Amino acid sequence: MALTSPITVTINAVGKDCVKINQDGYGSHYRYASATERLDLKVRHSANKPNAAGVVDRHNVELTWTVFATDPDETDTVTRAYVIIENDSKDLGTDAPYLATALADLLKVSGNIAALVNWQN
Repeated sequence: MALTSPITVTINAVGKDCVKINQDGYGSHYRYASATERLDLKVRHSANKPNAAGVVDRHNVELTWTVFATDPDETDTVTRAYVIIENDSKDLGTDAPYLATALADLLKVSGNIAALVNWQN
């Protein structure tokens, strides 16, 4: 199954359609832009060199949200979130989704992300 274009990213209950603007090698770049903000979604895949443990596939998804400054004396506000999923290339596609879903669910628990950005551990 391939990722769709556009991909809808929802921020504060507002869906924003990010369209694919580039694809090369093992990565894609999606973007949404308006007069007040821009979203950049990047998807990258790689595999490390084989070693005694085998090959580890690496998948990175990065979302960058730029809110444009409204005052010429201010700068744009940039916020970035990303996740890296690594799995043994022998994984048949079950273990990595279980673990990534567990992490996503943990982050969705009320207050956990606020705690993280406030340096709590």
